[in-house]
This record gives sequence, structure tokens and C-alpha cells, in this order.
Amino acid sequence: MKRRAMLTAAGLGVSLTGCLRLNDGGTDTAASTERESATRTATDPATASTTATETEESTETSRATLEDLACPADRSLSGAATDDWGQPQSDAASTGYVPEESVGTSAACVAWRQEDVAPVSTAVVLSDSHVFVGGEGREGLRALDRTTGEQAWTTDSSLSGVINVRNPLVVDGTVYFTAEIGAEGGRVFAFDAETGEERWRMEPAAGVGNMGPVRHEDGVLYGTSWIADTDAESVVWALDTAARTTRWKTRLDGRGLESCAVGNGRVYVAGDKRAAAGVQALDANTGEVLWRAVDAQVAGAPTVTGNAVYATTNDTRDAPSLFALDPETGGTRWTYETLNGTDCSVIATDDTVTYRTSDGLFCLGTDGAGRWRYTGRGARSQRGSPVRVGETIVVGSTGNDPGLVAVDANTGDPQWSIPTPEIPMTPAVVDGDVYVMYRTSEDWKYHLMALRTT
Repeated sequence: MKRRAMLTAAGLGVSLTGCLRLNDGGTDTAASTERESATRTATDPATASTTATETEESTETSRATLEDLACPADRSLSGAATDDWGQPQSDAASTGYVPEESVGTSAACVAWRQEDVAPVSTAVVLSDSHVFVGGEGREGLRALDRTTGEQAWTTDSSLSGVINVRNPLVVDGTVYFTAEIGAEGGRVFAFDAETGEERWRMEPAAGVGNMGPVRHEDGVLYGTSWIADTDAESVVWALDTAARTTRWKTRLDGRGLESCAVGNGRVYVAGDKRAAAGVQALDANTGEVLWRAVDAQVAGAPTVTGNAVYATTNDTRDAPSLFALDPETGGTRWTYETLNGTDCSVIATDDTVTYRTSDGLFCLGTDGAGRWRYTGRGARSQRGSPVRVGETIVVGSTGNDPGLVAVDANTGDPQWSIPTPEIPMTPAVVDGDVYVMYRTSEDWKYHLMALRTT
């Protein structure tokens, strides 16, 4: 199958009355014809052109061990304070972009490693002093010292019976996360980020079971949950953290809700094939469903800007791998096709969109035209989203040639790489320090490391 970029001007289903559902068997012939007539093939990523350059070279770093790449004694972590990485992908909108941050472009060394952190199901998030990771099964939440990697506290003893901690986030000294706990079902938890003391827990909606990850904006947590007593419904909810009350809750058809993102006064919820649509938009103040779009599975959180909502899919048999949607109506502005899809969120700036599949790292303009593609070390993976700090993209990968790599955000040229085992999680970057999880395939164990860059 030829890899190609497709720009689509026509919309998919975007309103409550004319939405496309994932299980719909019918095809709107008129709409299909309109889409076909309104599409054009943009720059083929497999060929060079003046509008899309391709970087195929690997970085020059040899396959040294992580021990060989340990930092010298005079190169320590900056330990800089941060408000930029309290949520996965940096913010509630899941943009993955911190323009005022920076990272070294010449080299990276390993400042510390904490091995066998336990099975991890989340991206790392940061406070001024700690790194937080959530665990699969009964592993709970862990806080590690950002400077040394030593464990500061864990919920293992304080939350007996907790399972499946979803992506934690840190706001003003409090770490929030969702999990299921014994017969209580799904709960939202608030812990003191410094001491690990539980502050409160609550049920965001009656009868919730499995919980999705949360987002925070202006004192409100937004999240998704399954309804425990039904096989066909989920609920999206908004929780006021100061009042500890649920502002609203909205039931939706299907159990396939995934991550969410918040922006433009809306909550954008991803959904798999059990959901009513790949993306659903709700009013952030009332919970009213405004539109549904994308007739394909969307696993990663949508990415929100003032001008567009970007959603990726891992099912490219019948759909492109990237959709650019109108944030107000859900209309499809354009799509981009690659051979394989992805579970990752995109990086969105004012003029570029960058995302990663197992075909490589793709940078597009906000009109959907290809700019560059990188396929070297660290590029090919369907898990763990890339992030951008300043003019550099940091991305890790799984697969045959795993690693962590820094890439020039404007050209796609590689800058440095670390030959790690698989990196299935999204990194966080503060003042040249990179925090990232990696996994050793021989024993399937998860480890956390901090890098110092120059």
C-alpha cells in the first residue's frame, strides 16, 4: 500500500442528527462522492520535494549501554521548578508543546536510573520535587525524587486494594488520579504531592466502574468512566476540586471511552469501536453533547488548539491515521494517511502538527501538507507520544531499534539519541532534564531514568 497524504475538505458526520457511528453499516453515497471530489494528494512522504524533506539517517550514537552513558560527576540535573508537566502531554489540551522550555541539542547522559519501578500504565508527570507514575494492577501510585530517583512515597500501604491507577496529574501541590478500589468501584483520589497523605476521595458519578485518565482546567477535573451495571454505557463527568462536588455528568452510548482533552470551552473525548464515535465534544460547563465525529477508533487523547482538534487512529484499513477537525462543529478539515496508525497524541503548535506512527515521525503544516519525515532511531512506534520543547522534539520508541532521540522540530534532523530498551510512555522535559520510562523486553519490567542534556 502506497503511503500518501490526503487533504479532505468535506466533513464526516459532525452533528447529533447526522453523525457517523462506529457500528453504522450504511454509507452515505452523496457524502462519499463529495469527499472524493474534494480530496487531493499532497506531497508523498516517500519522495523528495520542495515542500516535504525526509530525514532517513540514524543518529551517530553507537549502541552503548546505559551504564556507559552515565553522566560525569560534574554534570548534574538542573532540578528546575516547573508548572509545565503536571499533566500528560504538558497541558489539559494535550498539545505536547512547551515553547519556553529547552533541551540540549548536542548530547545526553544518564543522571540516574530507578530499576523495576513495577508495571506502569501511565506517562510521567512532574512537580517541583517529584516524578509521579501510576501502576497497573495493584501497584498504586509512586512518587520518586526528581534529583536522585529514590522513592519518596507510594500508595501501596495507604490504599489497600487499589487497582489500575490512571494517569496522575499534579496541580498546586495536589496529585489527582483515578483508580478502582475493591467493592467501592471507581474513585477520584487527591493526595498531598509532597507527603503522600490522602486528602480526599470521591465517586464522580453513581455506579462507576473502570476509570479513564483525568484532565484539569481552572479547578475542575474532567474524566470518563464505565457504568458498572451496564454493558452499553459510559459517563463523562466534571468534578469541582475545591467544593468536592460533581458539576455535571453525561451518559454516553458505548463502553469504549478513552482519554479526553479540554479546550475552547469543550471536553473532547476519544472513543474506540465500542463508543458512539471516535471523538465526541461536550460543553465543559454543562456536559451537553455538541457533536460527534470520526468513524474510526481513536485511542490517544485528542489534541486541542484554538483552530483545530487533532485525532489519530490506529485502524488505517478504512481510515486515515490523522484527522484535523473544526473545534466548533466537528467538521473534517483534512486528513493524512500513513501505512500504519497510532495510539499517540500529536504535537500541535500555531503552524505545525507532528505525530508518530510505526512508519516514522511526520511533521505537517496546519493545512495538512507534509514538511518532513524522520525514520531513524526512536521514530517507529505506535505507543508513547512525542513532545516538543522549544525547537526540539523528544521521542522514544518500541520495536526493532528502540531508543530515545532528539530531533530538530523545523527540519527533522536528529540531534542526539540514547540507545534504550523500549520506551512505550511519553517523556517529560524540564530545563534540559528528560524523565522517561523504559521497558526491558526480556523480563517485561519497567524502569525510570533521568537524562541531562547539553
